Amino acid sequence: MNEQQLGPFVVESDCLTLMNTLRQQRMDLTELGTVCDSILQAEGVEDCYDWKHTHREANTVAHKLAHVQIGVNQCNSWVGFPPSFILNEMYLDSSHLA
Repeated sequence: MNEQQLGPFVVESDCLTLMNTLRQQRMDLTELGTVCDSILQAEGVEDCYDWKHTHREANTVAHKLAHVQIGVNQCNSWVGFPPSFILNEMYLDSSHLA
């Protein structure tokens, strides 16, 4: 696998409970805690400098990418040029930032 070092990054999700749990990095024996432990032990996660909650309406790009990846057993990265199938969602997300 070809790994690229992209530097510090931010993880965003529309799941407020998940983001709060990841931010606190505390022991949690629930199913959510198991998911958080897996995320925190993933390779490269030490480069994450923030866990941010975002509302679903402002997160359509991630939602579209997640649905495209269902059933795919590989990791895809786009650096510099986004895939054409999310250009409209990128526009919609950026309109929520203004």
